[in-house]
Amino acid sequence: MAQDYEKAKRFEDIIRLVERGESLPEGSKDWELCNKDGLTVAHIAAHYGRLPKNFDKWELADRSGRTVAHVAAESGHLPPDFDRWDLKDKYGWTVAHAAARWHHLPSDFDQWDLTDNNGRTVAHVIYESGKLPNDFNYYGLINDGPRKLFMLDDGLYANINSVRGLELDLNSDDLYHISNIYI
Repeated sequence: MAQDYEKAKRFEDIIRLVERGESLPEGSKDWELCNKDGLTVAHIAAHYGRLPKNFDKWELADRSGRTVAHVAAESGHLPPDFDRWDLKDKYGWTVAHAAARWHHLPSDFDQWDLTDNNGRTVAHVIYESGKLPNDFNYYGLINDGPRKLFMLDDGLYANINSVRGLELDLNSDDLYHISNIYI
């Protein structure tokens, strides 16, 4: 009981440091300390952008299955040299999907065809949020799931869903750009 109290007190003390803008020293072993809900010091530091440059525990998951990398991606605090975009949480959502959902992908991102466990690509996530970059030109982005995203012409996109057929984000004047699309 006393050991649990000491752990909880240490966790709260560290969180106060992080919330004040400080970080744990490099080499700290306290990143995995967690509260009763399974939220670790690393997850909170990732949310606030307080992870050290050499942080390497990106796959550390909380009780809900979110990794430290997912939290950093959602809050826009991944380092510029981050390269583990395909890391998945327990639901199959990649770090790239999380960053796309919250509009935190770097401008040079090029792994649009990474898929989650349901076959949705990163391009689908950003497309569905209405934030597909203007210069996006990945023709014929196909995945193994039920959805496909195609660039048709001049920045017009078709989201093909095998259940509902062809969904277009076009007006009727734009339909002349489309010919011979087979599913």
